[in-house]
Amino acid sequence: EVILTESSYTKSIDVWSVGCILCEMYGRDPILPGQNHVDQIKKILALVGHPQGHELDWIPVEGPSRRLLKRLSQEAHANGVSLKGVPLSQKYPEGNPVGLDLATQMLVLDPTKRLTVEQALEHKYVETLHDIRDEPVAGFRMDWAFDNFQPTRENLQQKVYAECAEYHPGILARDNAVLASL
Repeated sequence: EVILTESSYTKSIDVWSVGCILCEMYGRDPILPGQNHVDQIKKILALVGHPQGHELDWIPVEGPSRRLLKRLSQEAHANGVSLKGVPLSQKYPEGNPVGLDLATQMLVLDPTKRLTVEQALEHKYVETLHDIRDEPVAGFRMDWAFDNFQPTRENLQQKVYAECAEYHPGILARDNAVLASL
């Protein structure tokens, strides 16, 4: 959904990411190594299948993303490519079936149909790791206003420099000495 929609960052994106990481642990390789945003979407659709009809409800009706998905589905169909996707058990035959079930539920294209964080924590695959008493939930949304800046090259360099200097104060002394000699 990061590529296809202009939505805000949600927990469902993290769930997708964990599903990818789980698969990458089984395959010992990146699961979706796209060369650009369109290639990335093609790889995702080849894995999870091309959405049809109501499966597109989460994408704006008149937006370019819906048109792109429809075009990619038409191209795949014209080229004889399956629109169904590949079961993870087929892609990772040596993988733990319970772990692959969790990954399958995490890698649902529609974020409204994807497993939630809470549901993932209740899944059989992680039941021995799950302890509700040791999993606090924030009672508020994080305010990221402090991070509101224009990400220009110069501003990013300054932010990285300041972060480095915080952990390595010697950088400031080194650079002050160099600047003084100019």
